[in-house]
Amino acid sequence: MSEMASEVVSNDLGDSVNLGDSVDLVVNLKNVTREFKRKNRKFIAVDNVDFSLKAGDFAAIVGKSGNGKSTLLNMIAGLLKPTRGSVTIFGCNISMSSISDEQISAIRAKNIGFVTQSHTLLANLNVINNVILSVMIARASSKRVGDFTQKLETEDCANLNSFAMDLLKQLNVDDLAHCYPRELSGGEMRRVMIARALINKPRLLILDEPTGDLDSQNTQTVVSLLRDCAASGAAVLVVTHDESVAASADCVYAMDSGVLRARFD
Repeated sequence: MSEMASEVVSNDLGDSVNLGDSVDLVVNLKNVTREFKRKNRKFIAVDNVDFSLKAGDFAAIVGKSGNGKSTLLNMIAGLLKPTRGSVTIFGCNISMSSISDEQISAIRAKNIGFVTQSHTLLANLNVINNVILSVMIARASSKRVGDFTQKLETEDCANLNSFAMDLLKQLNVDDLAHCYPRELSGGEMRRVMIARALINKPRLLILDEPTGDLDSQNTQTVVSLLRDCAASGAAVLVVTHDESVAASADCVYAMDSGVLRARFD
């Protein structure tokens, strides 16, 4: 049994944010702009974007590097605030100044699976514990009980480990469960990150170049998993340079110079 699954550390989150359980519109962006300054000059990374995503949708965004795709994902995930416009997820406008970073983190931990472009596995945890960590964070974020340790039931631990191992097996990395990130290739780390994103059965999956360092066989495995997630009701949003991944999506958008447009092939 994984040691990580044996305890949860919970912290007080202050006022909670209520999300609708039956919100069909998972993501809704209105006139979203994000500006940055570089060498005292302003530039627009995301330019007046309107975008929505419903439960069960599978959307892909394509475009050259440096055109604002990752910035857009970071705003949807609540990691960046827009300069102008509104970002609403699960019916909650997370761009409002009254919504704290802590509240947004709680929403993200429980409802969003996010695979970033960069590798974000924790070096001091093995593969299985890196995957399970997302569950620990989500459970901790739902508690308002101050600092204490809550022991998980033995059966709960076993079920959690079993589900994590099943995800790793589907992604062909179950044999690496007790290895550490330093022992993995880039593609292996990517697949572990995808398993970690799926472990909480999120309502929204955001993936930034999830197949960039995968071969064609593992790419198809990932695409199949994402299609299954969408079929189960999750909203799936992928940024990709891989046309085979884009072709698997229900709808494809192109981003150029911060402007997002639907692509019609």
